[in-house]
Amino acid sequence: MNHDNAWALIQEDIKNKNLIFSVKVTNSSYLRIGGYNARPYSLKLGIGERLRPSKIKGILKWWLRVVILGQRNNLPSYKEAEDIINRYYRYLSSDRNEYGQSKFLLNIKYEKIDNEKVDNFRNEIFRMIDDEKYTTKLKELESDEKYAKLKELESIPRIKLILMKRKDEKEYKKEELSLYPPYTVNVIISFYTKTKIKTSEEIEMLKTLFGTLILMLIFQGLSAFSSRGFAGCKLLEIYINSEFQNYLNKIYNIINEKIINADKKEKLEEGIKDLINNIINEKKEKLEEGINKSSRMPEVPTLDASSNYFVFKVFEVKPGHSPEKILKIINESVLKSTWKNFDKRGKPDKYYHTWILGLPRSQRKTGYIVFEKVVENNKEIEKKGFRRKSAIGINIFETKNKKFVILHGFKSNDWPVCKKTQDKKLFILKHFSKKGGEEEITKIMNITDNRKDVANANAVEEAFNQALDYLERYLKSQL
Repeated sequence: MNHDNAWALIQEDIKNKNLIFSVKVTNSSYLRIGGYNARPYSLKLGIGERLRPSKIKGILKWWLRVVILGQRNNLPSYKEAEDIINRYYRYLSSDRNEYGQSKFLLNIKYEKIDNEKVDNFRNEIFRMIDDEKYTTKLKELESDEKYAKLKELESIPRIKLILMKRKDEKEYKKEELSLYPPYTVNVIISFYTKTKIKTSEEIEMLKTLFGTLILMLIFQGLSAFSSRGFAGCKLLEIYINSEFQNYLNKIYNIINEKIINADKKEKLEEGIKDLINNIINEKKEKLEEGINKSSRMPEVPTLDASSNYFVFKVFEVKPGHSPEKILKIINESVLKSTWKNFDKRGKPDKYYHTWILGLPRSQRKTGYIVFEKVVENNKEIEKKGFRRKSAIGINIFETKNKKFVILHGFKSNDWPVCKKTQDKKLFILKHFSKKGGEEEITKIMNITDNRKDVANANAVEEAFNQALDYLERYLKSQL
């Protein structure tokens, strides 16, 4: 045994003594991970992008924020939640020196990548794209089974969007379609402690961390590329160090009995609700400070166990649905054209509020554009520009016996419909169309309340409920 291998084994042995828990998962759908050029593969380097601890940290940190806000629903913003993360969850890194060294270590290890299956899939895609018949006579190939997989992938709306024609079209298509096929990546996500866990506060922190990681995998999966199914996962195994079993057994039993082994949507729904209640409501009861209950919509996304502002729906996938078909159904569910098909009489585009699915959302000077009203040189002008993640996400989640699609959403008042921020910036969301021109969303929605926060919240509520209704109806009819 050489020196390097011996040292690696010693390091692994030391780490394992400090292991708290580990979660083994595989990808239950096509997995897309953006690399240095935002694509999952580089032809120039001949390398596919892999999951990095920093990316999992980023996703997990977002979910920790919404969980902490749910536990302490008197927190008004991300800033307060961020302070708690930096103080108690230092393993996620902090530039605040007063909080000291990181308490925990997050590690991601590839237990297995089925390189043969991945390479075969990518080479097959490359061959089809290089085939002159594919580029010149695509319409004649509709009945050719050899091209079925490529045609199915390219018909998925999200893929269709990122494959829009470019100069290096062949190379670009190859790089963008170099996904990881289902069940080709096994990943172990592990947490280690650097120091002894002693206080009740540290134990509560550990429970929150464990439960939040599982919620993240259920609702968002393994990648931040898209909230439209390209990050689905299946929980394979959970290991808890015997030293920490007393602290984590209650959460583990919920996950093992009601989530990993769920064979019906009702059982999975019950398991998810129990998990949320365990890490949100039980924590609330133990907090020393008072909880200011409020019926107002939260200012930022918050995991609300009462389901007033956080909603999820579970759908069973019919046997025989291919991974491509499931992704196509998910991605079609968010299209305005799909929503319009539900309304027999139809109505103008401006009345379908797809802005709740993410901003910016416009092309060719039509669609939704956010304006910021500012004063420059004593003149009021409008500046364009605003990014906002979709309020609703959809993920593919697989248990031991069944595949499910899970829809979830957060109602929050941080959408720029007619929003005045604390630093007195005013954001206005407008809809542009070739026929109707420019209209403010509040006027389209007939919202007349002069209080901007109330008007903003009313617009979010109406748009969110409309979107959830269309998505639920479509997913239920197709899956």
